[in-house]
Amino acid sequence: MKHIVLLLSAACLMMVLTAGVVSAKTLFISETTEVSNPDATVWADAFSATVKLKTYNNQCIELRFSTEALTSGLDTPHIAFQALIDGELANPAATIMFEPSEFDFFDIANFSWYLCGLNIGRHTVQIQFSPAVAGNEAVLRSGSLMIEMKSGRLVF
Repeated sequence: MKHIVLLLSAACLMMVLTAGVVSAKTLFISETTEVSNPDATVWADAFSATVKLKTYNNQCIELRFSTEALTSGLDTPHIAFQALIDGELANPAATIMFEPSEFDFFDIANFSWYLCGLNIGRHTVQIQFSPAVAGNEAVLRSGSLMIEMKSGRLVF
Protein backbone atom coordinates (compact mmCIF):
# COMPACT_ATOMS: atom_id res chain seq x y z
CA MET A 1 0.00 0.00 0.00
CA LYS A 2 2.85 2.39 0.85
CA HIS A 3 4.41 1.72 -2.55
CA ILE A 4 1.18 2.59 -4.38
CA VAL A 5 0.74 5.83 -2.42
CA LEU A 6 4.37 6.75 -3.06
CA LEU A 7 4.03 5.97 -6.78
CA LEU A 8 0.83 8.04 -7.10
CA SER A 9 2.42 10.93 -5.20
CA ALA A 10 5.44 10.87 -7.52
CA ALA A 11 3.19 10.79 -10.59
CA CYS A 12 1.18 13.79 -9.33
CA LEU A 13 4.37 15.70 -8.54
CA MET A 14 5.72 15.07 -12.06
CA MET A 15 2.46 16.30 -13.61
CA VAL A 16 2.62 19.52 -11.56
CA LEU A 17 6.30 20.10 -12.35
CA THR A 18 5.98 19.56 -16.11
CA ALA A 19 2.59 21.22 -16.73
CA GLY A 20 3.99 24.75 -16.80
CA VAL A 21 6.77 23.82 -19.22
CA VAL A 22 4.41 22.16 -21.67
CA SER A 23 1.91 25.03 -21.67
CA ALA A 24 4.72 27.55 -22.20
CA LYS A 25 5.57 25.81 -25.49
CA THR A 26 2.07 25.91 -27.00
CA LEU A 27 -0.37 28.79 -27.48
CA PHE A 28 -4.02 28.10 -28.26
CA ILE A 29 -6.01 30.85 -30.01
CA SER A 30 -9.64 30.51 -31.04
CA GLU A 31 -12.05 32.72 -32.92
CA THR A 32 -15.79 32.46 -33.49
CA THR A 33 -16.31 35.58 -35.60
CA GLU A 34 -17.16 34.84 -39.21
CA VAL A 35 -14.77 36.39 -41.73
CA SER A 36 -15.18 36.46 -45.50
CA ASN A 37 -13.13 37.32 -48.56
CA PRO A 38 -14.92 38.00 -51.88
CA ASP A 39 -11.72 38.93 -53.78
CA ALA A 40 -9.50 36.23 -55.29
CA THR A 41 -6.68 38.76 -55.77
CA VAL A 42 -6.43 39.70 -52.06
CA TRP A 43 -5.29 37.64 -49.06
CA ALA A 44 -7.47 38.15 -45.96
CA ASP A 45 -6.36 37.32 -42.41
CA ALA A 46 -8.11 34.38 -40.78
CA PHE A 47 -5.81 34.80 -37.76
CA SER A 48 -3.14 37.28 -36.89
CA ALA A 49 -1.20 37.24 -33.63
CA THR A 50 2.06 38.54 -32.26
CA VAL A 51 4.01 36.08 -30.16
CA LYS A 52 7.24 36.58 -28.26
CA LEU A 53 9.93 33.91 -28.27
CA LYS A 54 12.06 33.68 -25.16
CA THR A 55 15.03 31.59 -24.09
CA TYR A 56 16.63 30.30 -27.33
CA ASN A 57 17.66 31.58 -30.77
CA ASN A 58 17.25 29.56 -33.96
CA GLN A 59 13.83 28.15 -32.96
CA CYS A 60 11.29 26.30 -35.09
CA ILE A 61 7.60 27.13 -34.79
CA GLU A 62 4.78 24.87 -35.92
CA LEU A 63 1.34 26.26 -36.73
CA ARG A 64 -1.75 24.03 -36.60
CA PHE A 65 -4.86 25.65 -38.01
CA SER A 66 -8.43 24.36 -38.07
CA THR A 67 -11.57 26.11 -39.26
CA GLU A 68 -14.98 25.72 -40.82
CA ALA A 69 -14.86 26.94 -44.44
CA LEU A 70 -17.32 27.42 -47.27
CA THR A 71 -17.30 28.87 -50.75
CA SER A 72 -20.17 30.49 -52.57
CA GLY A 73 -20.09 31.21 -56.28
CA LEU A 74 -20.41 29.52 -59.62
CA ASP A 75 -17.12 27.85 -60.51
CA THR A 76 -14.88 25.38 -58.60
CA PRO A 77 -15.33 25.73 -54.81
CA HIS A 78 -11.64 26.03 -53.86
CA ILE A 79 -10.11 28.17 -51.09
CA ALA A 80 -6.41 29.02 -50.97
CA PHE A 81 -4.56 29.17 -47.61
CA GLN A 82 -1.09 30.34 -46.60
CA ALA A 83 0.77 31.01 -43.36
CA LEU A 84 3.24 33.84 -42.78
CA ILE A 85 5.65 34.46 -39.94
CA ASP A 86 7.08 37.98 -40.01
CA GLY A 87 5.91 38.25 -43.62
CA GLU A 88 7.80 35.13 -44.71
CA LEU A 89 5.86 32.15 -46.07
CA ALA A 90 5.94 29.24 -43.66
CA ASN A 91 6.61 25.73 -45.01
CA PRO A 92 5.16 24.31 -47.10
CA ALA A 93 5.77 27.62 -48.86
CA ALA A 94 3.32 26.83 -51.63
CA THR A 95 -0.30 27.87 -51.33
CA ILE A 96 -2.46 25.07 -49.91
CA MET A 97 -5.71 24.52 -51.79
CA PHE A 98 -8.81 23.37 -49.90
CA GLU A 99 -11.79 21.99 -51.76
CA PRO A 100 -15.07 22.08 -49.83
CA SER A 101 -17.44 19.27 -50.77
CA GLU A 102 -19.87 21.68 -52.45
CA PHE A 103 -20.92 25.32 -52.58
CA ASP A 104 -22.64 27.01 -49.62
CA PHE A 105 -21.94 24.30 -47.01
CA PHE A 106 -19.31 24.52 -44.28
CA ASP A 107 -16.61 21.84 -44.25
CA ILE A 108 -13.76 21.36 -41.78
CA ALA A 109 -10.34 22.46 -43.01
CA ASN A 110 -7.11 21.56 -41.12
CA PHE A 111 -3.56 22.53 -42.06
CA SER A 112 -0.07 22.61 -40.53
CA TRP A 113 2.91 24.82 -41.33
CA TYR A 114 6.34 25.37 -39.80
CA LEU A 115 9.24 27.81 -40.01
CA CYS A 116 12.71 27.45 -38.50
CA GLY A 117 15.48 29.91 -37.77
CA LEU A 118 13.48 32.30 -35.57
CA ASN A 119 15.35 34.21 -32.88
CA ILE A 120 14.39 35.60 -29.48
CA GLY A 121 11.93 38.49 -29.84
CA ARG A 122 8.48 39.33 -31.19
CA HIS A 123 7.14 37.56 -34.27
CA THR A 124 3.90 38.14 -36.18
CA VAL A 125 2.01 35.01 -37.20
CA GLN A 126 -0.70 35.22 -39.89
CA ILE A 127 -3.00 32.64 -41.43
CA GLN A 128 -4.48 34.01 -44.65
CA PHE A 129 -7.09 32.82 -47.11
CA SER A 130 -8.55 33.74 -50.48
CA PRO A 131 -11.12 32.29 -52.86
CA ALA A 132 -9.14 30.44 -55.53
CA VAL A 133 -11.51 31.45 -58.33
CA ALA A 134 -12.50 35.01 -59.26
CA GLY A 135 -16.19 35.63 -58.61
CA ASN A 136 -16.36 33.23 -55.66
CA GLU A 137 -16.47 34.22 -51.99
CA ALA A 138 -14.64 32.34 -49.23
CA VAL A 139 -16.08 32.34 -45.69
CA LEU A 140 -14.48 31.04 -42.48
CA ARG A 141 -15.95 30.63 -38.99
CA SER A 142 -15.12 28.98 -35.67
CA GLY A 143 -11.40 28.54 -36.15
CA SER A 144 -8.50 27.68 -33.88
CA LEU A 145 -4.76 28.14 -34.15
CA MET A 146 -2.10 26.30 -32.15
CA ILE A 147 1.38 27.81 -32.18
CA GLU A 148 3.95 25.36 -30.88
CA MET A 149 7.71 25.32 -30.48
CA LYS A 150 10.14 22.54 -29.58
CA SER A 151 11.81 24.21 -26.61
CA GLY A 152 11.96 27.54 -24.78
CA ARG A 153 8.97 29.75 -24.04
CA LEU A 154 6.25 31.47 -26.06
CA VAL A 155 4.48 34.57 -24.74
CA PHE A 156 1.26 35.89 -26.31
